[in-house]
Amino acid sequence: MKAVLSGIALLVVVGVLYFLWNHFGGGARRKQTQKRIERIRSRKSAALKTTQDMKLRRKGEETKGVIYWLLKPLPDFKRLGDILDRAGKKISAKRFVFWRFVGFVVITLACVLFKVNPFIAASIGVIVGVWLPFRLLRRSINKQTKAFLRLFPDAIDLIVRGLRSGLPVSESSVLVSHEISDPVGSIFTNI
Repeated sequence: MKAVLSGIALLVVVGVLYFLWNHFGGGARRKQTQKRIERIRSRKSAALKTTQDMKLRRKGEETKGVIYWLLKPLPDFKRLGDILDRAGKKISAKRFVFWRFVGFVVITLACVLFKVNPFIAASIGVIVGVWLPFRLLRRSINKQTKAFLRLFPDAIDLIVRGLRSGLPVSESSVLVSHEISDPVGSIFTNI
């Protein structure tokens, strides 16, 4: 009977020690776990806040007035400027839009002077004066992208060879801007 009581006492002592270790002795591990839980909660709340902000922004767009909806078809000049840069064009976005408008008006008026139905003349003006230049711009972007992808491995190889010979990264980039043709050379000029 003493053996059973001493076995139970031993189990109780081990259980108490285990309890004390988990709640007091393993505090550093528990703090790390708590910090991890807080980080996860903060990420979830940040994601929730972002989602709520997006919903509010969409709701705000829905409640905007007539002027907003009239101006909405106008191009985003920042985005258009990025597209023109990707195409390798040296024209500003506002000037590009201006010349597209002039092209539309001139082509439409020319069609009207040749006694074409005004609706058809406006359609031809939109196609030739607006749609076709944007289509050619997309084609130019594809051409630039193919040229970049063809020349970029040579630029990386030149940088690697420069680094192996002891040049710093900045001088290797300058070397690429002088030795490799556009569009890769101009990008490394801007770095």
